[in-house]
Amino acid sequence: MNIRIVQAIGITGGLLILGLFAPLVSTPIVTSMNLISSESDKLHAAIFAILAILSWVLILTARFEGLFLTGLASLALLGVEFWSFQQRVTTIRNGVINALGSNALAGIEDISLNLVQIRWGWTVLGVGGLLLLLTALIREEALVLSKLVECPLCGEPIRESADICRFCRADLAALDEEIVAHESSHEGQMVEKDNL
Repeated sequence: MNIRIVQAIGITGGLLILGLFAPLVSTPIVTSMNLISSESDKLHAAIFAILAILSWVLILTARFEGLFLTGLASLALLGVEFWSFQQRVTTIRNGVINALGSNALAGIEDISLNLVQIRWGWTVLGVGGLLLLLTALIREEALVLSKLVECPLCGEPIRESADICRFCRADLAALDEEIVAHESSHEGQMVEKDNL
């Protein structure tokens, strides 16, 4: 696969920095929140930004194997952030239930807590991390595919270092020796003809 295509996919994955500004949660009171606007998530936002910048550097310098680390780190951080969000919502819900108890307003508070919605920013961050992993995998696959040659008998792609074709089961080592012997005898005949 062309390195430019792989880089384009990787740069698209590196756009996970846009997820920092995308809405993650919307509530009836606060409207929407993202990682940048959330006071408690500033550290996670900074880590996401560092991972995105590091990913771009790795992509532009064609060091795709490092994208495994940045992709996995961004997905792990996304998981931690999502778990943290769910814990905060649960804590708030339990606090409201305990504070209001059997109060008549408890139903209204419960309804407003149910209006908290997860937004599309989570998807941007998740897809960005997955694209970084995909870029690393595509590049690794391209490296493997670039080391393939055609079997001289069946024409199927095999590894350059293969001794036996996995498709037709031909003994390539013996075939190579036979070809070398044939070529050397053919060259010897050519030399004799030139001497005549």
